[in-house]
Amino acid sequence: MFATIYFTETRFSSSDSNNTYSLEEYSLYRNDGQSSSRNTRPYGGTAVYNKVDYLPGYPYNCNMNGIEFTIIRVGMLPDVTIVGVYRSPQISEQQMCIALTNLLCSLPITPYQFFLGDFNMNWFEISNSVSV
Repeated sequence: MFATIYFTETRFSSSDSNNTYSLEEYSLYRNDGQSSSRNTRPYGGTAVYNKVDYLPGYPYNCNMNGIEFTIIRVGMLPDVTIVGVYRSPQISEQQMCIALTNLLCSLPITPYQFFLGDFNMNWFEISNSVSV
């Protein structure tokens, strides 16, 4: 059975143990946010809980322009690439579009690519329309 759970804005810290967040029967992959101070929890962060084997080289992070990208591919669905995204509201829509464009150029070509996560954008507002 294919079971993958993706979380954004985890606020996990690199000093946190995986045991703190473990779920029985799931492997945990973390893309922790960056903290600006040792005394505060970082903003952002993503986590993937998975029950199936990943393809070699996956998962991996491809963070750029302040956008967190976590890319996964699993053995039982080799034609699928899943990209988890987190964009802080402090990062401009322009930076988001540039990062997405760069990421799309670097992703493996697969028949199916799914993007999910927290873009912190209202795509229906004209003020958010950005072209690259």
